[in-house]
This record gives sequence, C-alpha cells and structure tokens, in this order.
Amino acid sequence: MSKIKNLIKKFLESSNEMISELDGKVIESFTEQLKGAKRIYTVGVGSLGLLAKGFTTKLTYLGYETYFIGETLMPSPSRDDLLIAISESGEADYTVKAARIAKNLGATVVAITSRPQSTLGKLADLNIEIKWKEEAPKEEEELKEREGELLTLNSSLFEIATLALLNAIMSELADELSIKGNK
Repeated sequence: MSKIKNLIKKFLESSNEMISELDGKVIESFTEQLKGAKRIYTVGVGSLGLLAKGFTTKLTYLGYETYFIGETLMPSPSRDDLLIAISESGEADYTVKAARIAKNLGATVVAITSRPQSTLGKLADLNIEIKWKEEAPKEEEELKEREGELLTLNSSLFEIATLALLNAIMSELADELSIKGNK
C-alpha cells in the first residue's frame, strides 16, 4: 500500500476512535437546539472557518436562516439564535470574541472543541468535546502561539471528526425534513 493510502487509513481509524468518544446526549441536545433556533450563526478561523462556512451553506439548503460570522451583511444575534463556534484549542481570539458578543446579546453558544475547559468552552452553553487521541497541549499560551498552525496529526483528526459530526447532523435534519414532507 502506498504511503498516502496508509495515511488515509490511519486518519480514518483514528478519527473513528475520536467519533466513538462523542457524547450522544450532547449531540442530541445540539440537534434539538439547531431545530429550534430562529437564526444560526457559525464561526471558526482558518480551515475550521471554512468547515463552519460549509456547514452554514448546507443549513441554508434545508431552509434555515444562517450566517457565517465575518460576512459583511448580517443581523446581530439575539435571544432565539444559536452560535456554533468551532475551535480545536478553544482559544482562537476571533472565535472567542464572536462567542462572547453573541452570548452578551442573548444567543445560545455551542462550542465544538477539544478543550471544554478553555475560554470558549467556559463561555459556551453546550460543549461538544472532540477528544484528542493523545495528550493535548495544556498551556494556554502554547496553544495561542500555535493556533492556526497544523499542530499535529490530531489537528487534522479534529477537522475530520468535526466534518463527520456536522455532516451526520445534516443528514439527520434532511431525513427529518423529507419524512415531514412525505406526510
């Protein structure tokens, strides 16, 4: 097997382990919050920002009113709104600031992070923890210095696991809409 195929296999096996650690009750709660939100906002930086923006776009296909934080035209979040903030470290300045503002305006904040004890995790109303397969850096300063860099294999695994999670939720929401549409 080629080196690339071996790496793909390692990514998939390792991300499956991370996904198996997800808390099912938290995922159900998140899905219910999505269904009940008036508007849904997403935020992330770097490749996680692209992932968040893609999820925002897919939600619009299902009829949700959605916004990616950073776009030029969007209303301010408010009481019945939901912000999904994605940050592996939970310390990305832009993401944390967006979460703080949304929270202060009354929106519900959901964090997808590997560190629920981080600044973002502490701000969030709900934490979806994507656990590191190995020991994560603990020092906040070290994380801030390295934010946005490809830290380790785990950084890619975090993205893969987050993408799988969000795509599974999209499938669930789409299935429910098609079932309702067939009645």
